[in-house]
Amino acid sequence: MMELVLYPMEFWLSKNNNNTMCVHYKIVLLSGLLISFILPSFAIACSCTPQNSKTIAIAEQSNRAFVIAQENGTILWKWEAASSSIPASKQIWFHNPSEVKPVYNGKYLLVTASGGAVALIRIADKKVMFYAYAGENPHSAELLPDGNIVTASSTDQQISIFRTDTVLGTGQAINSYKVSAAHNVVWDRMKSLLYTTDNNCLVSYEYNFNQDTPALFNRKEIYRLTGNGSEGSHDLFPVYGESALFWTTNSKVYKYDLITGQCNVCYCLKEIKSISSGPDNTSTMMLQPTESWWSDRLIDSSGKVIFQKPNYKMYKARWMVDNTFSYPPVHQISNSSKRSYSNLSNTLNKKSGIIEKINGESVHLLRDGVTIFDIDCQSNGDRTHMFVAQVDLNQVTWVASTPNDKPELANPDAILSVHAQAAENNGKTVWLGVNGDYWARTTSVPGGLVPMSIFYKEGFAIQTSYYNQHTEVIYKTKDGNVGIGIVDDILPRLFEMQDVIGGRGLLIRDGKKQIVNDQVSLAEERHPRTGVGIANHGKTLYLIVVDGRQPGYSAGASLNDLATIFQALNCSDAIALDGGGSSTMIIREYTPDESASFPLLNKPSDSTGARKISNGILIIENKP
Repeated sequence: MMELVLYPMEFWLSKNNNNTMCVHYKIVLLSGLLISFILPSFAIACSCTPQNSKTIAIAEQSNRAFVIAQENGTILWKWEAASSSIPASKQIWFHNPSEVKPVYNGKYLLVTASGGAVALIRIADKKVMFYAYAGENPHSAELLPDGNIVTASSTDQQISIFRTDTVLGTGQAINSYKVSAAHNVVWDRMKSLLYTTDNNCLVSYEYNFNQDTPALFNRKEIYRLTGNGSEGSHDLFPVYGESALFWTTNSKVYKYDLITGQCNVCYCLKEIKSISSGPDNTSTMMLQPTESWWSDRLIDSSGKVIFQKPNYKMYKARWMVDNTFSYPPVHQISNSSKRSYSNLSNTLNKKSGIIEKINGESVHLLRDGVTIFDIDCQSNGDRTHMFVAQVDLNQVTWVASTPNDKPELANPDAILSVHAQAAENNGKTVWLGVNGDYWARTTSVPGGLVPMSIFYKEGFAIQTSYYNQHTEVIYKTKDGNVGIGIVDDILPRLFEMQDVIGGRGLLIRDGKKQIVNDQVSLAEERHPRTGVGIANHGKTLYLIVVDGRQPGYSAGASLNDLATIFQALNCSDAIALDGGGSSTMIIREYTPDESASFPLLNKPSDSTGARKISNGILIIENKP
């Protein structure tokens, strides 16, 4: 008979094809041979449990516990702070468990408790990977794509975002945002949006994808409930297999369809604290309080009891199924002490040859097809801050800007944010913008600034001449084709031009990097820079601003550095626009009254802030 020695035994939970919870065992024989086997988890607890029993994660308050149970009542797993590694002084945080979400393919639970706790717990060995104080009475939590965590605290009336350090194991909120009666948070993987309810209003936030200094921005109102049944939002949870959200209130359960934008009552049930659905033959499971805010039973949509445990005080329950609305189908935890960056930043780091290290990154997804990468890096030995806007011209377009959005020379001249606001007031939807052509002062126009090259706006010729060496242009023809080149490319066909902005410095031509030796633009020195390039056969536009003249924050770039960046992005053509104190990038944001504003995203080098400019490039919605 062979003797078995455990060194020590490892185990973890999963589901088989029948959705039955199983326990995986890994043991080591005395000989050193590694073997593993799988038993249904009910074999340990109850040999007579039917194999088609489904599993439920439960926030259970009578024992201050998080529980995994089978639908027939068998308890498979239980975690309590009192028997964990949580310091005794912090265990009070886990009073009254209030949320439980299966994450990372059902191998972890993301939990909160009304005493203030948020935690990520590994099911296999009950190890607390991360915990923190999330304020008074947190009701929910959510995982972001990089592993960071967002919580909703009803008493504090805020949602908070945490950097999830699974090495240190604990932390504190990095940023918080006011949300009335905050009860829920849900991540939308496909849209890269975070949803929560603010009283009777569904709102969304964008995430900056900065793992070290996470932040939310660009809050938008998505849908507002009105009339009877709209009061007291509570749970918000994805509908299994759909692009939709369950939304519970004091008197009804709604389903909001994220594709159609319609919100309809699906169940006339009161005070539903949690709701969860699953694949075929899985009931929509709800918790409706039978005493105060808890219950010892879970019901389906008809009110039938599908799970009951006497003396339990359950607050929330979720089916142990994968949530592919919020997380990828294969979802693995990573070492959160290691920073992760976008593919674009990694490409620049590897291919440009001028970036030694990425210090940090924020990603701004303004809409589908418009993304800005805010990159803090070490370039040629100095800290440098650059902003790379990636624009899909299949989804949006660009237009030349003026201070009043009219096809005339600056009247009066103004900073780029004023250009953008004028365009918005004129019916355009503006997403971002950068400064345009070099300019000269003159008394011949009211504003005093004239561009140095050819200038067309929306089919009108504002200026058809150009100054010496100001020969580079970006143009859009009346049929929508976008090109970048030199004035000789367009002079024979100016009648085709819709928008033209000039520049100085040819960086990429037909896919080949150009060497710029221009003393006027101080091409070989590091300064603030703005440039524009096209890739993907004219369907992708890159707008780049590099801050400079600010030691310790950003040293700037030479024009040859700028050309190298565009080359690393596979641009076929690219030019430099005006730089120095004129280098500006603005971004669309919303004011509290939901109107648009256009603050600076970069940090211009002039101590007085953004300079007044003659023209610029705005990214706008295509007209229907």
